[in-house]
Amino acid sequence: LSELPVRRAVSVIAVQAETRVSGPDLVSGFAAQVAAAPKRLAVRTPACSVSYGALNARANRVAHALRAEVLSAGGLPASGGYAPRVGLMVGQDVPLVFGLLGILKSGAAYVPLDPALPAARLRTMAGAAGLVAVVTDGAQVELAQELFATGGFTLPVIDCEGAAVAAYADTDPDVTPGADALAYIIYTSGTTGQPKGVMQTHGGAVTQVARYAASLGITADDRLSLLSGYGFDAAVQDIFGALLSGASLYPFDVRAAVSPGALVDALSAARITIVHATPTVYRHLFGVELNCSQDLTAVRRVVLGGERVRRSDFELYRSRFARSARFVNGLGLTESTMGLQFVADHDTRLLGQLVPVGDAVAGLEVLLVDAQGVPGWAGEICLRGAGITPGYWGDGQAPVTADGWYRTGDWGRRQPDGQVVYLGRRDEQVKIRGQRVELGEIEAVLGGLAGIGECAVRLVERPGDALLVAYVVAADAAGSESNAPQGDTWRRALAERLPAYMVPQVIEVLERLPRHANGKLAKDELPVPGRVRDAARASVPPRTELEAVLSELWCDVLGVETLGVHDDFFALGGHSLLATRLISRLRDRLGVEVPLVNLFEYPTVAGLADTLESGAEAADPGVMLSAAARPGRASRLGAAGAE
Repeated sequence: LSELPVRRAVSVIAVQAETRVSGPDLVSGFAAQVAAAPKRLAVRTPACSVSYGALNARANRVAHALRAEVLSAGGLPASGGYAPRVGLMVGQDVPLVFGLLGILKSGAAYVPLDPALPAARLRTMAGAAGLVAVVTDGAQVELAQELFATGGFTLPVIDCEGAAVAAYADTDPDVTPGADALAYIIYTSGTTGQPKGVMQTHGGAVTQVARYAASLGITADDRLSLLSGYGFDAAVQDIFGALLSGASLYPFDVRAAVSPGALVDALSAARITIVHATPTVYRHLFGVELNCSQDLTAVRRVVLGGERVRRSDFELYRSRFARSARFVNGLGLTESTMGLQFVADHDTRLLGQLVPVGDAVAGLEVLLVDAQGVPGWAGEICLRGAGITPGYWGDGQAPVTADGWYRTGDWGRRQPDGQVVYLGRRDEQVKIRGQRVELGEIEAVLGGLAGIGECAVRLVERPGDALLVAYVVAADAAGSESNAPQGDTWRRALAERLPAYMVPQVIEVLERLPRHANGKLAKDELPVPGRVRDAARASVPPRTELEAVLSELWCDVLGVETLGVHDDFFALGGHSLLATRLISRLRDRLGVEVPLVNLFEYPTVAGLADTLESGAEAADPGVMLSAAARPGRASRLGAAGAE
C-alpha cells in the first residue's frame, strides 16, 4: 500500500477489542456465560425477559425431550459422521433462542425452517437435510404438524413451549458436541432449481462469532438487536454475538411491525447499543422522519451488510445517530459470515458513491483475483482462513481450493487507500433486500409451469430498491398476446414454490428472447419495464378524492409517476417493507390505522378506498373525506418537519 499514491486521506476508525468469546463449541461458550452470571438478562421482548440461567433451563428441557423422544440413547455420531439434523420452525421470539440452543445441547444440528416459506419449499428442505424431527413453538405447532406429521412425509414435532417438554429435567445434558461437530445447515438459493444447504461446524461458528464480537467490541453491557430472520447467517452473528459475550439479545419481527416508526420506538425504548440490519431494512427504519421521543443516543454501532451500501446510507447515519456511534459496513456470506469490514465515524471522508466493505477481518486473508487467476487491485474477492464452511450438504466437493482459498463469486476493487469496494456478482446470483437469490433457481421453477416455453429472469435496479423481472415466451409463441394476463396466475404458482422475495414482481410476455449471434441469451437486451399493468385491464384514473390521495401516496412509495386504480401494489414492485411504509404514510395523511393485512387483501387503490370508505361510513360518515382533504404532513409541519 505504501507504494501506491493516496490522493486523499480517509479516516478509518480501527476497532480493537479482546474477544470474550471462549469454548471450542457454541454449547460450551454459552455454558461459560451461564456459569459466570446466571441472573444476567439474556433475551428480552416486549412480553418477556429471560435470564441466562432461565434460558439455559428451558433449552435443557428441549434437549432432554429430543434425546428421549427422537435421538438414540447412544449419543453423538462416530468421528467423521454428521450430527442428526433437527428442523427449527418458530417465530421471532424467545422460543427461537431456547429452541435453537436446545437442539444444539442435544447434540443435533439445527436447520432453520421459516414458517413464512411455501410448504413445498419447507418439505424440500426437510427432505434434503434428512431431518429427524422438528422443534416448534406454540404458535407454529399446528402448521408444523400439518406439514410434517400427516401424509406421506412424517416427522416428530416437538412443541418447545408445550407441557410435555416442560416436564423434562432442566439440568445440563451430558453432551459435548466438539469443535468439528455440525452446528447448523442454512439453506440458500441454488443454481440447480433447488435450495442449497450451507454447513457450518461448532468450531467454525465460534470462530466467526468471535471475530464479530471482537470487531464490535461486544461486552456484557451491550444490547443487540435481532432484526434478521433466523434462517440467515446475520442472525447467527447477533444471537451468538450476544449469548457468547454475556450481552442481551432483543429480537424484533420486522415483518410484523405496525410501522417503521413503531419499530424505531421499540429500539429506542430498549436502549439498543448495536443495530444490525441490511441496507434495505436500515433505510426502511431510519429513512423516515424521526420524532423527538425516539432517542438513539445509546446506539454505539450501526452495522450494515448483505447489499451494496451507498453514500446516502452513510449520510443517513450522520443525521440520525450520535457522533459517538460508529458506522460499520461489511462483506459476509453464509459460507463465511465475517469476511471484510469497514468502520467509519462522522468525520470519515468517502472516496466515492459506494461505501467500502473494508479489508479482511482478523484471522482472514483476502485477495482480488482477475479472470486469469492473477491477484491484483480488482477482481473476484477470495478469502482464506479458519471458520469458512466445510461444504454444502449433499455435495462432496470441497468449497476451497487446494491452497485454502474460498472464491466468493463477489467482484471488488481496491481504492487508493486500500479499502475494498464491492461491485457485484460474477455469476447469476443477486441480492434482494439482503437475501441472496440465484436467478437460475427462479428460471428453473418458472420454466416448469404450464404455458411457458422459454423464460429468463433479471434484476432491474431502481432508486432505493431493486425489482425482479421475469421474461416469458409462451409455449405457443403465436399466442403470447393471449398469455399476457396470466402473469398473476404464474406469480401465484411461483409463490407456492419459492420464498416471497424470489417471486418476480413483474412478468413480461415476449414473442422471443433476445440472443447473441452464438445463440446465447442476451440478458442486457431484455426490455426494462416501465410501469407494469395487467395487459387485459385498461388504466383507470382516480374517480374520487380519496382515490386521488391514495394514488398519490402509492406513486410516492413505489417510485412511479402514475398508476390506475386497479393496478396491483405488488405487481408494481411493492413488497412487505414498502407496504409498511405505505401504511405509515396513510396514518400520517389520513389519520387512520390500516392493518397491514388489508393491503394484502385489497392490493389496489380502488379496493383499499372501498374498504376505507366502508369503515368510515360505519363509524362517522364524512370522516374519510375530510381526512383525505388534509394537506400532506410535510406541508403541515413546514420547516420543523425536516428537523
